[in-house]
Amino acid sequence: MPSKGLGPKKPQIARLVALSLAAILAAAIAGWSLLWFAASRKTDALLTAWMAHEAEAGRSWDCPERHIGGYPFDIEISCARLLFQGALPDATFTGSLGGFHAIATVFQPGRVIARMDSPFVGKTSDGALDFTLRWDNLNLEFEGKPEAPTRLSLGVERIALQGVIDGWDARGHAEGLQAALTPIQGRADAAIDFQINLNNASAPAIDNLLALKAPFSVALSGIMTQASFSNAGKLQDRIEQWRQAGGQIDLRAARLTSGEAKLDARGAVDLDYAHRIHGKLDAAITGFNPVLSRLGVDPRLLAAGSLLTGLLGNSTSNGAKDSGAVRLPLKIADGWLSVGPIRTPVRLSPLY
Repeated sequence: MPSKGLGPKKPQIARLVALSLAAILAAAIAGWSLLWFAASRKTDALLTAWMAHEAEAGRSWDCPERHIGGYPFDIEISCARLLFQGALPDATFTGSLGGFHAIATVFQPGRVIARMDSPFVGKTSDGALDFTLRWDNLNLEFEGKPEAPTRLSLGVERIALQGVIDGWDARGHAEGLQAALTPIQGRADAAIDFQINLNNASAPAIDNLLALKAPFSVALSGIMTQASFSNAGKLQDRIEQWRQAGGQIDLRAARLTSGEAKLDARGAVDLDYAHRIHGKLDAAITGFNPVLSRLGVDPRLLAAGSLLTGLLGNSTSNGAKDSGAVRLPLKIADGWLSVGPIRTPVRLSPLY
C-alpha cells in the first residue's frame, strides 16, 4: 500500500534546493562584484598616483570624462583624449593623445597595460617643437608604485613622425620600437636594466647628415646607475641630480646597422661638469666609410691605426666576429668626438 504524505515533500525539497542554489549564486555574484569593485578602485588609485607623481615632476596629465568598465573579469579605465602639459627650459610644451585605455585584471590590479590611440600632437609655446606622431599600435605596460616600479615596457608598431623639432625637418618613420626598464633589486646604486630596439627606421635629416642608407636599425642594452624614480622637479633638474649622484650608463651593446654598414660598440658614458656627454666606447666598424668621410675622418688612417693596434696586441675588439671590421675606440671628451686617434670636427652641445 503506497505511503501517504511523502508526495507533497518532494516539491518542497526541490524548491529548497533551488532557493539554496539561487542564494549561493547571488552571494557569489555579489562577492565577485565586490572583488571587482575593490580591484577597480586599486587600479584607478594606481593611475591617479602615477598622474600625481608626474605632476610633481612638472608633467601634468589630464584624463577628462574618465570611465571605468570591463566587468566582470577585466578592469578598463578610459578617456576620449589624454591631455599633457609640461615645462621646458624656455617654453611650455602641450600635447594630446587620440585616446587612452588602461586595462588590468581582477587578479592583478597593480599590473596595468595602457593602450594609447594615435595621434600624439605636440608643440611648444615658442614654436621650436611642432609635430604629430602616429602609429598603428602602442602599448605601455607598468607594474608597481610610481616611485618604485618593478617593470616598465613600451611597444609601438609602424610609427610615423612629421613636423619640426628645433628647426629640423622631423619627418621619419619606423617599423617598430620596443623598450623595457627593469630595476635591479638589491643594488645600492639604484640601477636599472634597459633594452631599446628601433627597427627599420628612416629619417631624412639623419640620413643626409650621416650619409646613412635607409632603413637603419638601432639596438641598445645596458645598465643605468643612480636611476631614481622618486626625484621630483623639471627634467633638467632630475638629470642634474643624476649627474651629481655619479650616474653612469654602462652599455653592454650598442648596435647600428644601415645596409652593409655596421657599428658594434660597448663602454660607458656619463655627463661632464658642463652637462655634455662624456665617455669611451670600444667599437667595431664595418662599411661606415661614407659616414666617416662626412665626419671629416679619412677611413684609410683608421684602417692603418686599427692594424697597428692589432699588431701591438692591444685590440679593442668587443667580440664582433666580422674580421673585416675596423676596431678602434670612440671617445667623447670636452664635447669633442674622436674616432680612434683622430678628433673630428664634431662637438656636442650641453644637454641643458
